[in-house]
Amino acid sequence: MAIVYGTNGSAEDFLVVPGTSIEGFEHNLDDLVLPAGTELSTVTVTVDHDWANPNADGTYAWGQRVSWGSAGESAFLRYSWEFDPATDADVASGGTTPPTTSGIIYGQPGVAEDFTVAGSAVAIEGFEHGVDDLVLPAGTDPSTISVVADQDWAHQNPDGSYAWGQRVSWGDAGENVFLRYSWEFDPATDAEVAGGTPPTDPPPDGQFREILTDDFDGTTLDRSIWQNVYGGGTYWNNAFEWDPSQVNVADGNLVVSMSRDTDGDGLWQVGGLNMEYAGSITYGRVEFTARVEEEQGTGTAILMWPTGSTQWPPEIDILETPNTTAMHTLHWQGPNGNGDNQSDSQFSNGLDTSQWHTYRMDWTPQELGIYVDGQKVASWTDHIPDSPMSFGVMGYVAGQNDWFDAPPDASTPDQVNIYLGKVTVSEWIG
Repeated sequence: MAIVYGTNGSAEDFLVVPGTSIEGFEHNLDDLVLPAGTELSTVTVTVDHDWANPNADGTYAWGQRVSWGSAGESAFLRYSWEFDPATDADVASGGTTPPTTSGIIYGQPGVAEDFTVAGSAVAIEGFEHGVDDLVLPAGTDPSTISVVADQDWAHQNPDGSYAWGQRVSWGDAGENVFLRYSWEFDPATDAEVAGGTPPTDPPPDGQFREILTDDFDGTTLDRSIWQNVYGGGTYWNNAFEWDPSQVNVADGNLVVSMSRDTDGDGLWQVGGLNMEYAGSITYGRVEFTARVEEEQGTGTAILMWPTGSTQWPPEIDILETPNTTAMHTLHWQGPNGNGDNQSDSQFSNGLDTSQWHTYRMDWTPQELGIYVDGQKVASWTDHIPDSPMSFGVMGYVAGQNDWFDAPPDASTPDQVNIYLGKVTVSEWIG
């Protein structure tokens, strides 16, 4: 299916790639359909003049140049509300300076369209425009926008189900709103009249659909994906404190560090972060490559944590490295409620976590499985979490009498690192 921008006779704004947008072009003349199969990561939009078509008075109209594909094909969209195609001239307002907008607008009542939002594979597809239109605040940084397929957990349908849709998040504070997949929707009852299921494009392997990938190909952390970077606060074991400067991107990897005390308070400086709403799933798959430097008194927890909540458990530890041992743990709340926190740990004895390995978590209602290099190393069929969770990574420094390990000693380097390569999050669709 082609990617369509614009509807004849209607004025809209469309965000295409971070930092660029098509704003207020004349749809009746300037509609653009990109070829079917266009790779979204190749689409760029820049503000430019229409140098190929001077106006009758010798001026050049302002607009946006859309380019796509490896061959650099392009088309020009004018900023113009009245335009004479016979003379290729602007005859009324517009066409000389780019317009100003109060916000980034998705959708128009009664019109169905697809919108690329912020990356190579995210889109708002087929939500109910008359109900679910979304205007982001003026000045929103496009690089902070993320869109993930999710269910509308805040509004249960009368039959007990939850509508499918897409959760749009933006800004450093992680503000978000939910857009339903629905063409008929009763706002009075908050119920789906028809629709409400994910699109029918086939999943890659019959069970999971990819919703988010980060291959760390830049030099800075993508905060639209990693919405929560830990900062401030001392960990419960009084051995370390969270420091955002210990989270970096370098050489195609996420680097989470643990650094020996530099400010005299005796606490190590440690990095930690998670995806929060950007990568939130209830059942799904997370796959990543990682290696963890093995040093006395330090380690990692690479895990799933409840989304947007301080309620604990549940917790899924895809990988922890106490005493340099690879451990995989499921935490759940026991029958006695808060405080009755129970867990089960399984081990990959002999696994050298200081070397690169591929780790995968498969989470369905029937089973929770952990895989290393394609081999299942841990599995649970009871106490499986059934609420939204998000992927995260943190360093860990042991304190005195700590379950994790003996504290760092003189043999421990002043900095110890955790490296993650490509991370992919997929939702389970049954």
